Amino acid sequence: MTEQQRRLLTGLGLVAAAAALGLWLVLSPTVSDSQPTTMGSCKYTKINNQGVANADIAISTTAVPILVGNGYRCTGLIYNNGIGDMRCAPDTAGVPTATTGLLIKAGASLTLSSGEVTRQWQCASAGTDTTANVMEISTQ
Repeated sequence: MTEQQRRLLTGLGLVAAAAALGLWLVLSPTVSDSQPTTMGSCKYTKINNQGVANADIAISTTAVPILVGNGYRCTGLIYNNGIGDMRCAPDTAGVPTATTGLLIKAGASLTLSSGEVTRQWQCASAGTDTTANVMEISTQ
């Protein structure tokens, strides 16, 4: 096989691959805004939605909801911006206390990206009262 024939075959192979990719993109089902599976549809941001006037959320020994359940939530962030540690949990894991739930140290954050991202989340202080900020990005 000559060099020219190899180049022709390589070029034809690339064209065929590009055509197959284009066909796949055209025939792939589109994602509606009710299914938070692509970042293109995740365009609504809420910050401290559970806080009074969207301010910091006070966290003490009694668990408080910091993210309400939202089936359209694509991602979420829980940030402990206070001086005390806190423990958080989705409603499927029970109510957090000073000794149960996921520990989020002062100055640390938890990113929610799959699984329990759409659930309601609650937090309680792990000793010293603290404050939290939350952000969620959703399709609605």
